[in-house]
Amino acid sequence: MSVVWVFRCVDRRAENPTTRDKPAIIWEGEPGDRRTVTFVELADEVGRFAAALVAAGVGRGDVVALYPPNMVEAFVAVHTCNRIGAVYTILFSGFSEEAVRSRLVQANPKALVVADASYRRGRTVPLLHTVRAARTGLTEQPVTIVVDWTGGREPLMINEFWYHEVLSAHPEPAPMAELDPNDAAFLIFTSGTSAKPRGWSTASGDSSSEHGRMCAGRSAPSRMTSTGWPQMSVG
Repeated sequence: MSVVWVFRCVDRRAENPTTRDKPAIIWEGEPGDRRTVTFVELADEVGRFAAALVAAGVGRGDVVALYPPNMVEAFVAVHTCNRIGAVYTILFSGFSEEAVRSRLVQANPKALVVADASYRRGRTVPLLHTVRAARTGLTEQPVTIVVDWTGGREPLMINEFWYHEVLSAHPEPAPMAELDPNDAAFLIFTSGTSAKPRGWSTASGDSSSEHGRMCAGRSAPSRMTSTGWPQMSVG
């Protein structure tokens, strides 16, 4: 059984007195927003969001779809899924309603994490509206967690919850799930430019080994911007 991914990348740095207060993430947004997250802060947010997803019924092997721009909460959501054994699938925030729907139909997610909107070249892109349209016709409606990035406070619909509120409702972290190295870690789709997009999964053992190798020898922060992030293609 393996629980090494999150521990190597997050928790062991948060538990180490020499690294716990060092920056884990330095984030810069398109409108000029900046946020720095330490290892101990990252571990706390990952643990509490994990507890929120578990309370929503997400467990080992369930799919969680992520449709945010490049933002700290996207990084948190990935490690949250790793922590509880959920399978995450990242949907590029530039995808259209139909592109999102085709992937949701195939992935059949138990939960969906989305920002209310994103910023792209000076304009606001309404991601939540796209998700709502894309969910139409799904056999099972996923629990939708919404990050209020723009501060617009879009009125929520049934089965939608604010990210900051579910965090506040769960002050204690969820324990790490013990996973088999062959358990799926994430689901990725082909581009769909020449045919219907097809998805395939990567095992947690492969992913944890690679991420562990990347994280084991470094305590430098991950740098994120709203227009690009070298370790995951969300925005």
